[in-house]
Amino acid sequence: MRLLDEALAQLPSGRPATPPDLDQIVCELDAILTYSRRRRAFDGATDLSSSRPVIELAWVNPSESRSLLPRTQGSSLGRARPHHYDARSRFTLAHEIAHVLVHRLGQVSDAPSMLSPAALEKFCDSLAAHILMPEDWFLNQIGPRADLAALRRTSMRAGVSISATIVRCRSLDVQTGAIFLSNSDGEWQMLRAYGIGSPAQLRFGRSAQSSLCKAQIKEVSDCVIEVRCGDHNHELIGQLRRTYHSAVVVVAFIDSDRIPSPKVWRCRY
Repeated sequence: MRLLDEALAQLPSGRPATPPDLDQIVCELDAILTYSRRRRAFDGATDLSSSRPVIELAWVNPSESRSLLPRTQGSSLGRARPHHYDARSRFTLAHEIAHVLVHRLGQVSDAPSMLSPAALEKFCDSLAAHILMPEDWFLNQIGPRADLAALRRTSMRAGVSISATIVRCRSLDVQTGAIFLSNSDGEWQMLRAYGIGSPAQLRFGRSAQSSLCKAQIKEVSDCVIEVRCGDHNHELIGQLRRTYHSAVVVVAFIDSDRIPSPKVWRCRY
């Protein structure tokens, strides 16, 4: 936490109290922001070899993204830069800004040099989350219950994905978990999970497939979904929102066990 505080102190305008304007931070850091159509989607890189940091992001077409942010007054998805309309691009830019802050900190402290390359990337993800979702603001937005409505509202106001919002919840010990699903050839499959250990062991049976298919499109509903784990079943209790090809289930309980945080739920059988 001390290293995070020291890195955030490198922001020229100080630690943000609300989700900041990333373009303003880029200007204050005297960095150059460029885009490349050759770079892989949602990938970024920062060149720190010159006097002015050069941040390069991938150019993302609106039609290629599933994480579009609401339009702001006067904005145009065809002309706006990707991080203006795409939650994942916004987080990528914050991650690259974090690299610039760590580099600046390294000029006055030896602490960043102790991080391995993998640890540095993880640290920059955490630093990006602190920049985009300041702790006091975030907890006030989420409120006492991190239900799906609160998660969606907070993610839109911060300009980040629901996945990033859930990870931020868990880092702040807010008890919540989630599973993200995709529909391929009429069958729902788990893509990733937060707060649930060994999700690869969980399988959706016929009743779960039927419940998911019957859910109203783009409507939030309470749900109890039965999943198969080895030779026994578990019930996921929470809230569901689905589109035609994807779905998210914010899980409050598995059977009678509340999802722990920051630890994960694991099957005891």
